[in-house]
Amino acid sequence: MKNLLQFLQRARTAWNARAPREQLLLAAMAAVVLVAILWSLFDWTRAERLRLARALPVAQARLAAMRDDAAELQRLQRQPARSTPAANAAAATLTGSAKARGFKMDIKPGQDSIRLAGSGDFDAIVEWLAQMQRDSSLRVTRFQANRDAGAARIEAELTLGEHYTAMLLRLALFIVLLLLALLARAPAWLADTALAHATDGAVRLEAINGTLWNGGGALVVIDPVSRRAQPWTTLRWHWRPAQLLQLEAAWSLALDKRPAGDIGASPRGWRADGLTLVAPARFLLERIPHAFGHLGWRGDMQFDSTQWRCDWKLACAGRFGLRWAGAAVDVLRGRPLGDYQLDARGEAGQLHFDLTTLAGDVRLAAQGNWTPRGPWHLDGTVRGDPEFLKRLPAVAGNWVIPETMPGSYRFEVNDR
Repeated sequence: MKNLLQFLQRARTAWNARAPREQLLLAAMAAVVLVAILWSLFDWTRAERLRLARALPVAQARLAAMRDDAAELQRLQRQPARSTPAANAAAATLTGSAKARGFKMDIKPGQDSIRLAGSGDFDAIVEWLAQMQRDSSLRVTRFQANRDAGAARIEAELTLGEHYTAMLLRLALFIVLLLLALLARAPAWLADTALAHATDGAVRLEAINGTLWNGGGALVVIDPVSRRAQPWTTLRWHWRPAQLLQLEAAWSLALDKRPAGDIGASPRGWRADGLTLVAPARFLLERIPHAFGHLGWRGDMQFDSTQWRCDWKLACAGRFGLRWAGAAVDVLRGRPLGDYQLDARGEAGQLHFDLTTLAGDVRLAAQGNWTPRGPWHLDGTVRGDPEFLKRLPAVAGNWVIPETMPGSYRFEVNDR
């Protein structure tokens, strides 16, 4: 209340400070604005009244129609279900009904339909057929009418309810076959979409040809920094329809025209048998979200899987190996490090890793594990020439810890 009084006081002071001509002009402007607001409010109120006057009768009519439809629905629900008549019995019913109405009809029953031909008043015939369809399980599937000397000449075919259901089943079968035909011609770019989803956009397909079932393309790896596509290898895939007997969709793969294993997917999960992939080490190590991944890694990595199977919750079983040959890194003067082997085995819903040295002066040994959608951990040792490895802590940061023995370091990496 105090603030309001202060505001009014300031307004009065400002008003008194104005010249009489300014006060007159401001009063006129305020009056015009007030009149405009009142007129707009009056015009809007009048328009709304007119709209409601027009809309209310329409809404009342719709409400009455809905009440009539609800009453009709309740009446139909109380009626007992009608049985489907045999063709001869239905034809007899039609014949009697046509004679009672004075129609000249030739009615011929068939195996699952009734054909009729005759003449009479068009409106009366249409009303009669509508009543027969409403009161029985007969359905008008064909109707043809022509004028003939003031009367209507009609030909029609009525089917029994069971045949009508069969028609729906045939239609459903046709739709299913059509969908299967479209699926058989599924474009090959769907494989690129699946690959991009599985690798989070790291690997893509270009120059795609064929279909989802039999096709090919060029595999490229997307650089994580420049986002440019780096050529990798060519890929071909061929569908194995025999695996459908085991409720599985399976394909055979070939890289650079050499067999590269099989992949498959089923309601139980997916598998990779005998899968072999070879790629430069930098394609994989550049994905590490740390400066460690951008040290200029060299060498080739080869992935091999043996009876590798996973369910859709990523609980896997089987074995796979990753061999790194000719390992080297630019920041360590490009000096060869050695050849290394990472073996993984899936059991009890976990992955267990073992890293060993196959050859080379820098010897690695490590073990680790990973729980799908959970934590992962890898720890081990690095041993080699002390003079050569003295830069390792500066390169790897907190990932490595020097041990008491010269040229020996312990490392530990995890998702934390």
